[in-house]
Amino acid sequence: MIISHSRLSSALLMTVLIALINGCSVQQTKPETVNWEHHQQRLLGLEQWHINGKMGYKQGSEGGSAWLDWQQNRDNFEVRLNGPFGAGTTSITGNARVTRLLQSDQQPIVASSARELTRYLFGWYWPVEDLRYWVRGVPSPLTPTHDQTRNEQQLLSTLEQAGWQLEFSNYANYPVNGQQWSLPGKIRGKLLEDNGDTSFTLIIKSWQIDAS
Repeated sequence: MIISHSRLSSALLMTVLIALINGCSVQQTKPETVNWEHHQQRLLGLEQWHINGKMGYKQGSEGGSAWLDWQQNRDNFEVRLNGPFGAGTTSITGNARVTRLLQSDQQPIVASSARELTRYLFGWYWPVEDLRYWVRGVPSPLTPTHDQTRNEQQLLSTLEQAGWQLEFSNYANYPVNGQQWSLPGKIRGKLLEDNGDTSFTLIIKSWQIDAS
């Protein structure tokens, strides 16, 4: 039996396409169902990580967006925002005792919390201290939790905390040192005190995890 060159090329192309589709499907499989208590405690113990993403924010008719780069090393953090507030990079650095706001061509501003500095930036408080936990898909242990729900995989789906109504979605598995970490890729928050007129959406593009 003789197979023409064109038919052979078509067959090879189809094989490659099927392989690519199968490869993508493996990468996009949903996280498996977790034991919530074990999953939560495990993520609370994750203290060194680095995320990149984009944040959109809105207050009334005003808003904007910024590329976000966040590095967390135990209590020390650096949050960089590129895009808003004029040219250059805006960064908030600090720890549990003191934080500092740095903007291009301006003197640093020092405060006792990152939350205070975000009021200067946005005109409203962005809960950086609680968000440190929310990006991992767990409630913050710093403030009371009023309500929460979980999805089919028992991962956090909605949460009311620190005056915010939050939604968590786009979970993905990240393999590190033979372990799977199920982490959210999208977080939406609405400030309850103004009926959701103030809101943010954080899209996490990549995770780097130090689970040593």
